[in-house]
Amino acid sequence: MSGAPQISQVSPAVRVISVQKIKEKSCPTTSETLKQFQMNLALIHDRLHIKTFWEKRINADNQHAESEEKRMNQSALHKLREEWLVRLENRTKHLKNLNDNLIRKVKMEKSADQT
Repeated sequence: MSGAPQISQVSPAVRVISVQKIKEKSCPTTSETLKQFQMNLALIHDRLHIKTFWEKRINADNQHAESEEKRMNQSALHKLREEWLVRLENRTKHLKNLNDNLIRKVKMEKSADQT
């Protein structure tokens, strides 16, 4: 405590001058403070505006994706595709069996002709 005088030991006039010097060094003028405050408000406003814009955009995209998925699930297109696949498979099997039967019949006729 011996190095720096305590506040109670310093006269009131010196206290006022030292407080003013501290304010001058650490605090900008009121117009600068006002400008900084307005800039901070503008930045905060811009950030909030951008944030709400993107939140709305993301929510709209999510709702659109959900409605599209719901629409696709309710669509009869998937069921129709499955039915057509079954029909095509049955047709392919039938044609293959028909072709195999014709080949067998031709072979039997050739073998009957050769004997």
